Amino acid sequence: MDLSGVPEQYRHLISVDQASASFGSMGWAELPGWVASLDGLSILNLDNNQLTHLPDWVGDLTSLTDLNLVSNRLASVPGCISRLTRLTALQLSDNQLTSLPGFMRNLNALEGLWVWQNQLSVLPDWLAELPGLTHLWVQDNPYTRPPDWIRSLSNLEGLGLNINLFAEPPE
Repeated sequence: MDLSGVPEQYRHLISVDQASASFGSMGWAELPGWVASLDGLSILNLDNNQLTHLPDWVGDLTSLTDLNLVSNRLASVPGCISRLTRLTALQLSDNQLTSLPGFMRNLNALEGLWVWQNQLSVLPDWLAELPGLTHLWVQDNPYTRPPDWIRSLSNLEGLGLNINLFAEPPE
């Protein structure tokens, strides 16, 4: 990975051996363009910033397997994520999401999805179509009943639900 475009003060944050970069708690409202030069990344941690969107070039970081966007200000899932087909872990918790877009059904490698503490009133049924989903954390959202398709997720190893918010208890 070529770090020549990365400002000196951030180079120590990037582990070339693991192809990971952690930029949590930087206070960024915009993702700096030089992050695009880190095209070999498999792990990108952007938690605890102030991001409201992602630039389209994030979708060009096609080596990403783990994307952490926890505790930002995203009101919607950025469309560029649809091109990150190698993602196995997508962490979108503690944002302002009101829905999960249909393009996410194409993230066939996804094993873990963290969307707790958002504003999701419905969990889309296409989540049941994700073949490798083993971890689904959806607690602290205002939905009132878990969907019936939850039972069909036979590969689940971890499931986070808020039973106390349900108008009807799950079966």
